[in-house]
Amino acid sequence: MCIRDRVKAAPGETAIAAGTRLTVGSDGQVRPLQTRTVEGMVVTEGAPVVGVALEAAKNGLVWVLVNPQ
Repeated sequence: MCIRDRVKAAPGETAIAAGTRLTVGSDGQVRPLQTRTVEGMVVTEGAPVVGVALEAAKNGLVWVLVNPQ
């Protein structure tokens, strides 16, 4: 079962767009998973995924398709 909910995004977060996988930061607000390029390969951090952004963040809030596990 998936739930759609509006959650608080980290302040100044501009990297959240529709389809972005999100995790929870140390301040309790969502942020995108971080990626790095290592020897030509894109590597994504292994943090637990809270859900997927349904739209870009607006006014510090973002609609998320939450997938509780």
